[in-house]
Amino acid sequence: QGGLEGQKMKNFLSLFILAIFLACCHARDRGIVNIDSLTFDKIVGGNHPVLLRFDKEYPYGDEHDAFKNAALNISASEAITASVGISEWGEKENQDLADRFKVKKENWPVYMFFSKNSKEGVTFQGDKKSKDAILRFVRKQGVYVGLTGCVEKLDQLAKEFMNDTSKRADVLKRAEAILASDKSIASSAKHYVSIMSKMMDKEDFLEAESERLAKMVKDKSVKPDKKRNFEVRHNILQSFRA
Repeated sequence: QGGLEGQKMKNFLSLFILAIFLACCHARDRGIVNIDSLTFDKIVGGNHPVLLRFDKEYPYGDEHDAFKNAALNISASEAITASVGISEWGEKENQDLADRFKVKKENWPVYMFFSKNSKEGVTFQGDKKSKDAILRFVRKQGVYVGLTGCVEKLDQLAKEFMNDTSKRADVLKRAEAILASDKSIASSAKHYVSIMSKMMDKEDFLEAESERLAKMVKDKSVKPDKKRNFEVRHNILQSFRA
């Protein structure tokens, strides 16, 4: 009797664990729209730009974490972050979409950006484990998204600074005023001010510093806290390129 009850309990626990596992598999990440062959053409090519991921049906790991964290930033913009889960079994759902865009399994995950009213995608070639690399890619397609350490109003000043050299002194003063008045963003604002000051003295500072910081970010010998600081500074430099 005891053995039978014990076996029933084991069976119950097995089913319970399986149910939890399946629920987790079917959970949806915030900010990511899951689409398939039936809904693809209703979303991609519409009135919103789309960052689309092609991946396994239930993605996980560092690349997935970077993508879902990027999606949270992108959700504040006009763009939609979407995902196509490709099944390897049974009816192989969404394999037709993978074939349509020439997406191969060995390259999963594949990220493509579709501008509004377009079904011609641009493929991401950067570091799939870096949230900021994904966000920089989206920015290059013309959609403003905030990178780690960046501040939108200072990004706007950076754009003004680059667009009109005759007004650089005035833009620098406005950036300095923000640095002095808003302590909540001082850690970022000081980098904007520093870049503007150095560019006024040395025109090629942007290219040289960007190259230097990119190397530091990739250097595996750099300690994590230092690397984060370099990443923030590198992100802010990109605002002067937009």
